[in-house]
Amino acid sequence: MELVRTKQGMFRGAVKDGYTVFYGIPYGEAPVGDARFLEPAQALPFQGERDCTHPSVRPWMADPKEDSAVAKEFYFHRDYWLPRDEDSLQLHIWTPARQPGEKLPVAVWIHGGAFQKGYGTEVETDGEGFCARDVILVSIEYRMGIFGFFCHPWLSEEPFGGKGNLGLLDQIEALKWVRDNIEAFGGDPGRVTIIGQSAGAISVQILASSPLARGLFHGAVMQSGGGYQSPVSVVREMGEAWKLGEEFTEYAGIHSLEELRQMPAERLCQMADEFQARTCRSMAFAPVIDGYVLTDSLNGIIEGSGHGDIPYLMGSNLDDLYTEELAAALERFAQKNRRLHKPPVYLYRFEQIPPASQEGMYAGSYHSAELWYVFETCRRGSRPYGREDLALSKEMADCWCSFVKDGNPDPDGKLGWSFYRSRDDIYRFYGGRTNEGN
Repeated sequence: MELVRTKQGMFRGAVKDGYTVFYGIPYGEAPVGDARFLEPAQALPFQGERDCTHPSVRPWMADPKEDSAVAKEFYFHRDYWLPRDEDSLQLHIWTPARQPGEKLPVAVWIHGGAFQKGYGTEVETDGEGFCARDVILVSIEYRMGIFGFFCHPWLSEEPFGGKGNLGLLDQIEALKWVRDNIEAFGGDPGRVTIIGQSAGAISVQILASSPLARGLFHGAVMQSGGGYQSPVSVVREMGEAWKLGEEFTEYAGIHSLEELRQMPAERLCQMADEFQARTCRSMAFAPVIDGYVLTDSLNGIIEGSGHGDIPYLMGSNLDDLYTEELAAALERFAQKNRRLHKPPVYLYRFEQIPPASQEGMYAGSYHSAELWYVFETCRRGSRPYGREDLALSKEMADCWCSFVKDGNPDPDGKLGWSFYRSRDDIYRFYGGRTNEGN
């Protein structure tokens, strides 16, 4: 399936062993110039053929320092370090289909990064393992930081009303693209599951709680984020978000919306990063209760049973952020769903401790450690992963793909993993280790 024709145009992918990958398919027009800080505009049709055989750009983000733990763990491989560009409303597709109309289940990946950094083709992200299990993987890019979550009274007269949440609207636009075009890649628009980690998991919960995303997906996976009365919820009231926006423009010496839109992206990104560092606000630009994407707080929506009636798979890591508090929030979500007679919730705890690596990298079963396992990309990592890690990775990939297919991570009952009824139903991923090579 090297060439695929969609309603938008013709795309050429890279044929691999048993699957084809398409990088950089545009789902939205470039949000630049006067379109900066506006809702995404649907990507226009084009003539001819678009080459999607290699990833080319990533969204604007502040790059981590080379000696930081996150750089050593996830940004060490320069082959995956792409130029930054505002014209990055794109998605990437790994498909095992040989022809359109095969109706394969679809997983849509939403990366984490505190809504400030990350991208859809990081070194640990790959769809080969999903394709081996007859699941299509779609990884999406969305606006982050000030580009995706800036709020300010200046924007109140704009079509969108300056309400922020542009990064979330990007995600919704990408899901609409999947609904309208995935059949051409062999996928089933009626069998779409969204998967996110950290900020991506919070995104998943917001999407599952938003009327704008209703019907665009049919299952949800939240890794190390979300829950009920969660310690990692970063959703703000609009008044607070507008105040932060005003503080930023004052700090940056910006006097008008026109000036803000004309500022080069690199300078805007740098100023936003400096503002967050100097004011000790690491997530100054994050989701807000806007009355549009989010009509209430996440807790309020859950309390009113307004979140999606879909199956959920969710969990956290042994040494996660707010470890026990996050695990408790996920369990409260499962308990609440059970009382509301909603579809089942499957809970897990990732307890594997990756092998030690170079000094300065994360220790223990750290936040994000499970990514290498879910995507079966341990061999790409800089740690000396062993046979037990690879076996556990296969088990996790099997579970995630089974959930995408059936809404159940253990349909055959081989693992004894049941939907949540009590704490005994929380499945624990642990494989031990010998570290005897890969």
